[in-house]
Amino acid sequence: MLVYWLRHGETAWNRLGKIQGCTDIPLDDEGRRQARETAAALSGVTFDRAFSSPLSRARETARIVLQGRGPEVQVLEDLREVNFGSFDGRDMRRSRSDPADPLYLWFHQPASFRPAPGGESLGQAADRIRGVLERSILPLEGSAGRVFVAAHGSVTRIMLTLLMGRPASRFQELSMKNCALSVLEVSGGRVRIVDWGRIFY
Repeated sequence: MLVYWLRHGETAWNRLGKIQGCTDIPLDDEGRRQARETAAALSGVTFDRAFSSPLSRARETARIVLQGRGPEVQVLEDLREVNFGSFDGRDMRRSRSDPADPLYLWFHQPASFRPAPGGESLGQAADRIRGVLERSILPLEGSAGRVFVAAHGSVTRIMLTLLMGRPASRFQELSMKNCALSVLEVSGGRVRIVDWGRIFY
């Protein structure tokens, strides 16, 4: 079984370098273009199951890429982006460079990051992402040939880092552009990364 795991297209907050988290920011025109280019590249691929984060930027990406072909997209709450609570909207560049910024550790020592009220830690996010694989993806082996997933940047990088056998705290070592595709192979209950970070625009 192959899993086509896609980060959503660009949003205005991506372009401005703002932390989005679970704030529901829609795709911008460039994000829609990225999704259309990805749809064209995958036009020959058929999917047996499809999942999306509940956030509209992921759901719209899935809708554009699938173009009405294949199964109905099932929304999985646990595919949502990392929840930064009241830290949403902060300037990512400032947070990366200012040790006094409450998000500084997220970028440099994420295992030590302390979430805002209502937010989640790296460990909580990693457990949630493991759960998606274990409860929703792996059980499809044998009944599905290809599965489509539309998710988010941090979620995808954490997932890939775990599959590489590394601690989740190393996920910042990976970069992930908007609408980047990763392909996973599931065989005998094991998951192997076939490709990651591929873009088609």
